[in-house]
Amino acid sequence: LEFRRVLFRSAYIHKLFQNCAYEELSGWIDILEAYFAAEGSLTAAADALYIHKNTLTYKLKKLAELTGYDVRLISNAPVFYMAMLFFQDVKVEIEW
Repeated sequence: LEFRRVLFRSAYIHKLFQNCAYEELSGWIDILEAYFAAEGSLTAAADALYIHKNTLTYKLKKLAELTGYDVRLISNAPVFYMAMLFFQDVKVEIEW
């Protein structure tokens, strides 16, 4: 059962992020963690990441291009929230 959980969660992440390398994926997750911790506030998330708000906006647009989902849309946000939680759960258990 544990193996299936890890397998499902890692497959979800790989499919959403188009098989990004671990370092790139980890960078996207850092952005998502800041974004969700800031409750969607671009200014607060950018401050937490020590980047300009426009830089964060650009990165979120790139993420939408990569995945086909825009975290800024309330209907798409759960897709990324689940990916973030799954990554936090399995990042120590799997090799990328």
